[in-house]
Amino acid sequence: MVCLLPALNVAAESESTDSITKNVALDEVLIKANAISKTVPMAIQTLEGRELRESDTGRDLPWLLMMTPSVVTSSDNGLALGLTSFRIRGTDASRINLTYDGVALNSPEDQTVFWANMNAFAGSVEAIQVQRGVGTSTNGSGAFGATVTMLSQKPSFKPTTEIYLRGGSYGTWQYTAKGSTGLMANHWVAEGRYSQTLTDGYIDRTAGNLGSHYAAINYYDDNLAVQLKNFGSFEHTGQAWNGVPSDSIAAGNRTYNNLGEHQDDKGNTIWKPTTDNYVQNNTQLSFVYTPSNSLLLHGVLHYTFGQGYYDDYKANAKYYKFLLDSYEDDKGNKISSGDLVRQKWLRNHNMGGIFDIQYKTERFNLVSGVSYSYFIGAHWGVVPFARNYPKELKGNYYDSDATKSDAAAYVKAEYSLSRHLLAYADMQFRYVDYRITGMNDKFFDDHSQQPLNIHERFPFFNPKAGLSWRTKNHDVYASYARAHREPTRNNYTDAGTSDKPLPETLNDIEVGYQFHWQKGKTKAFQAGVNAYLMDYDNQLIQTGQLSDIGEALTTNVADSYRHGIELTAGMKQGLFSFSGNCTLSENKIIDFTEYIDNWEGAPVQVNYAKTDLAFSPALTAGGMLRVGNEKAWGSLSTRYVGRQYLDNTGCVERSIDPYCVSDLQLGYAFRWQHYYEKSTDFELTFNVNNLFNAHYATGGWIYTAVGYGYTPDNRYREDGLFVQAPLTAFLGLAIKI
Repeated sequence: MVCLLPALNVAAESESTDSITKNVALDEVLIKANAISKTVPMAIQTLEGRELRESDTGRDLPWLLMMTPSVVTSSDNGLALGLTSFRIRGTDASRINLTYDGVALNSPEDQTVFWANMNAFAGSVEAIQVQRGVGTSTNGSGAFGATVTMLSQKPSFKPTTEIYLRGGSYGTWQYTAKGSTGLMANHWVAEGRYSQTLTDGYIDRTAGNLGSHYAAINYYDDNLAVQLKNFGSFEHTGQAWNGVPSDSIAAGNRTYNNLGEHQDDKGNTIWKPTTDNYVQNNTQLSFVYTPSNSLLLHGVLHYTFGQGYYDDYKANAKYYKFLLDSYEDDKGNKISSGDLVRQKWLRNHNMGGIFDIQYKTERFNLVSGVSYSYFIGAHWGVVPFARNYPKELKGNYYDSDATKSDAAAYVKAEYSLSRHLLAYADMQFRYVDYRITGMNDKFFDDHSQQPLNIHERFPFFNPKAGLSWRTKNHDVYASYARAHREPTRNNYTDAGTSDKPLPETLNDIEVGYQFHWQKGKTKAFQAGVNAYLMDYDNQLIQTGQLSDIGEALTTNVADSYRHGIELTAGMKQGLFSFSGNCTLSENKIIDFTEYIDNWEGAPVQVNYAKTDLAFSPALTAGGMLRVGNEKAWGSLSTRYVGRQYLDNTGCVERSIDPYCVSDLQLGYAFRWQHYYEKSTDFELTFNVNNLFNAHYATGGWIYTAVGYGYTPDNRYREDGLFVQAPLTAFLGLAIKI
């Protein structure tokens, strides 16, 4: 939702000035306890205040980041509502560490965040910091593309009620109600939010109903701040993970979704939508204690529960893959396949704690902490319906359990060597214990089921160090960081019995310069350049090879890298402001072997001395022009994404065309003064996304094969592209009492 105004951190008139100062100070400390220091010698982008609020146009949270350097966003349903994703410097979200008030949001097994389960989450975020590259030590899985730190909104110490309404294209409606009690008994503040999103989706059969809530109670004392918060969501969304085939796009059908397509008994083509259904609930109890000006203690206990399934119609499915027996029909024919519905379920529990201590003097800043989390996951599948199947349907056709322990300890320090020179060092030790047992949902050619008996331990040491030179107008920095990342669940379950994935290692070097100048509040200018080299050992990528259970393998490649230059600039002159960024990069695999599926025998191997990494554009750029003030404004933002390859061969025929997309926003805010000095604030916004009606896709997949007349230079091909909506328009109204 489009936020109206920042929360007013002032107490009621009856409270004393000392009480106001005390509580505001502790609230700021609570935020700083979870934020990344802006003085570390690394590439950092911060979204807060009006910039963050105007970026929140109702789409999923990754779209708030799309104007930051090196970010590429994608959406399955074309509207960025439901199943969305993003990449930073070409790395996918499973390599991006996301935290909320210091607690990792990434699923321990998939190592990513599913934004369908975080509906309207920006409504509970005060600030977002994007740290590209390895970044500083934080909680959760290793950051291979970036660290995204989200901070919860500061409670309002004045009673408030806020309502947000938004509606527009493709039957999209969003509703949010927020409220705060204000400061009670000089110590307590309670707050809450409820949001719901309804949409028909742009892609066929991707309608969604998503809802979320947030509730918190905060306690403030002289040197203590305690917060208990609970937030969660539900979602029922139509799926389109197959994308739109390129031949359908060429024929003019840009919304075609083949999931659930089948023939009825009369031979008519019909569809049963594939749906994802999930509920998630998060609870966090945190405290900040400041016994002195130089010492801060911070701790969090957290627990997350999630359960859900996706419902998928499989046409002409092989019965043995669902533990269903073949049968004979009335004519004596053996029937070994048929239409059925599968449901793949999961239930997750993730719990843990974080404790850190911060000690700060005029020249020295030390932070040391420990964290531990324990994950329990259950996976199972059922067949609730099999068309014309004469036998009784059985129970679970697969069932597996997983546990994961993740313990970490770190110490990081900043020391002022001189007035301008700052040294930074960071050491983290992380230990992961991961187990999977049971039976997988994959079957071998002899119809036997793949057993799962995986137990892996990963001790990781992640050092980081850097220097920065800072003056009034100039910042220069350089840093080195090393990180490790364990394989995800799918890296194991899709590998069959012959391929064991290895952990990945990343060495990251960042060198940057920033110039900033300001004169008063109406004139400002900044410009910066950041050069990076991310060198990988054993990076996991898809090679095109199939495992012995027929799944596309993500295989370790020994040597790969990403390097580039990120340029940023911004200026403000009176009512006019501009910001822009551009990333030029090279993303390569050294000595890569592609395996092409061969229908007539063994896979065909093609060797490349150097080739492009998939989904890693060499050029991304963005810019925003804004005119106006806080009462009336207009902004035009444009982003460009260069060519993205669908596989790791650098073949233009197997790639997504570059695209350029612009969005327009108009806003007007006013205040209605009414009785007893009370007032109500209104804000009206009008957003036009994809203003110039560009036809483009943001992601996809491809399968190629040879044999029976097809060759490596003329391959059989299947693909799916994630097509985005044409011009869409949305009107929003925010009311704050």
